[in-house]
Amino acid sequence: MISFSPTEDETHMMRSVAELATATLRPRIRAHEVARELSAETRRAAFDLGLGLLTVPESAGGPGLGLRTAVLLEEEIAAGDAGAAFALAGPGALATCIAELASPSQRDTLLAPFVAEGGHERFGAVAFGEARALPERPGLATTATPTSAGYLLSGTKSYVRNADRAEVFVVFAQVGETYEVRMLELGDRDGEFAEVLGGLKPGTRYVAEQSYLIRADIEKSGASHDH
Repeated sequence: MISFSPTEDETHMMRSVAELATATLRPRIRAHEVARELSAETRRAAFDLGLGLLTVPESAGGPGLGLRTAVLLEEEIAAGDAGAAFALAGPGALATCIAELASPSQRDTLLAPFVAEGGHERFGAVAFGEARALPERPGLATTATPTSAGYLLSGTKSYVRNADRAEVFVVFAQVGETYEVRMLELGDRDGEFAEVLGGLKPGTRYVAEQSYLIRADIEKSGASHDH
């Protein structure tokens, strides 16, 4: 028989998160709504509890909790502010992608900044969704085409959570009949362009507008996933 009742450890964690939701999130819900983000103080308090890092593997410095535990704790967060679970700092869905698709060395390198001091100011993003399906073929509209220098990644991504502030992106693209993953580390940005610190050849630019147009030469990566 499968039990969905919280364990003793989960119950203790749920109580701690419920206290955060009641004392910190709920009184600031309107201020956060106006600012369209959580305050640095709130993000720091959540970071200190390990929220935003729940599914990061222990080998990468995270707690390595399962998805069920993460859902239970996010429900407690939502009791204080329904949107807060989406606004917490951390890798978010990026952690799951990296854990599943990246090599151990890539995983440790990419996730380390999120668990280090100052992690409450860092965000990750996954660029998977697209505005509409292709009528001529199944698969993603964003493509990665081999070139002599590596790959040319071209396409439009939509609905990318934290795209305006993420330091590391995982971008899904169609390569022939398979999907490949490109991991981009971003630096300074001005609202239209973002500096690429890793994942692209030096001198290229990552173009990011409302729909997050991506067009740049990508170096070959060891992370790929076939469907």
